[in-house]
Amino acid sequence: MLDHDKVPIGTVQRILGHENRLTTEICLHSIGDGERAAVECLDQNFE
Repeated sequence: MLDHDKVPIGTVQRILGHENRLTTEICLHSIGDGERAAVECLDQNFE
């Protein structure tokens, strides 16, 4: 979600606590529809 909103990958890396940027890139590319729906649900609950 963050990568689609143009959040810099370094920022996403720090949020996720990854030491290696490659780990963050793998996570960003492996997120599927189920994970996106879960994040959207969380977003709605924190508004």
